[in-house]
Amino acid sequence: MKNYNWATLGCGVIANELAAALKSRGQKLYSVANRTHEKAVAFAEKYG
Repeated sequence: MKNYNWATLGCGVIANELAAALKSRGQKLYSVANRTHEKAVAFAEKYG
């Protein structure tokens, strides 16, 4: 698979599934955004 920088808007269930799938395939989650800053930071720390 070609390497891309991925981003997600929102940190819900689907975003967690996406991040886990990307990580297992060696892809990079480049950016994350969420309405709540604290949730975005926690998500980034978990998958970043």
